[in-house]
Amino acid sequence: MKKTKFGVAMILATILVFAFSITALAWNQPTVTANCAPDSNHYSFTIVLTGSESNYNIDWSWNSSFSGATTVNSTTNPSPYTLVVPRGGTTLYVRWSSDNGSYNSATANGTLCHKSHTVTWDTHANCDGWIATYSIDGGTPVVYDSGSWSNPYVLESANPNASFTIPENPGETYDYPNAPSVTVNEPEKCLVTLQHNAVITSDPNCDGWSASFSSSDGGVGTPTTATSGTWTDPYSLEQATVSYNVVWPDGYTTVVSKTIHEPENCLRYKTDVTYIKKACTKLGSVYTFTFPATGIKEVDLTKGTTKIVIIASGDVAIPGGTWNGTIIPQPGYDLTGPATFTIDSKVCKAPVFKPTGNVLWSVTKIQRDPMLCLSSTPFSTHFVCIFLNDF
Repeated sequence: MKKTKFGVAMILATILVFAFSITALAWNQPTVTANCAPDSNHYSFTIVLTGSESNYNIDWSWNSSFSGATTVNSTTNPSPYTLVVPRGGTTLYVRWSSDNGSYNSATANGTLCHKSHTVTWDTHANCDGWIATYSIDGGTPVVYDSGSWSNPYVLESANPNASFTIPENPGETYDYPNAPSVTVNEPEKCLVTLQHNAVITSDPNCDGWSASFSSSDGGVGTPTTATSGTWTDPYSLEQATVSYNVVWPDGYTTVVSKTIHEPENCLRYKTDVTYIKKACTKLGSVYTFTFPATGIKEVDLTKGTTKIVIIASGDVAIPGGTWNGTIIPQPGYDLTGPATFTIDSKVCKAPVFKPTGNVLWSVTKIQRDPMLCLSSTPFSTHFVCIFLNDF
């Protein structure tokens, strides 16, 4: 078939149109720029995509063949886009996922980025203890030193570690990297104040005494003397002194003492009655009984069912026979001699008794009931009555 000039022109035009279409369909080449490294394990790159495309998905890899490439999907243009990738090579390759022929690359920058931080140092204390902290750029405080108070009875203080330095990170700087020299004081409200009160109590009786100790706020008392005892002399009022050495938890010490006195009602007195034979009559013997001013209640003389009660000093005519005597003291008195005795009253055939002062003891009357009363002549205020039931 014969070709015309017109036919050749049509074929050339078609080829040109096709070539132009291929050129128009190519996606714009990505721009890849290396940034400073955020840390020692990563690299950073800035990716810029241009053109209006159906998607903005890209692939990146450490080799130009994109073997083992990683895809980053995006439906809108994220440009400029910061791509941070783990360190794995020296040159990073980036291409369109939908147009593998449109790609670019950049050499990684291993220089770490410089970051400047503001550091705040602080201390906090309560009644349990204290902490020292620092915070970076107003972030969460980090404790770098701490401690506790040991003595609740003393206000304490502490000095946090002034040699502490914030750990360095490559590419980062701090305006105050070193811990300051400061003093942390325990709050005044934490001071425990004890009452130093100690008391010795006692309850003595007539047998003896004992003491007990009590104190406020945990004071411990150690006796330095005996804490109990007995009285040894019933005829004198005695006393005893008790002492304690007292120590409180805050270290304060003192000595407390108390003198314990024997009760006055425990005091006893000595007393006794003396008697002596003075004369005898035809009815019996006359005895002189001498009573002290106080201490004797009475003296009883008994023979069978007959009883003579003597209540004061004087001469007493005792009918013949053997009489048993008992001395009865008043309460609180003890006899110096025996409480019982025996009188053997003798009977004389003729009166031989003539007391001085013209006082003659004689029988004045023998009653029928039967009672024998002896009195003085002339009569006095002292009478001795003898019950002679078998007279």
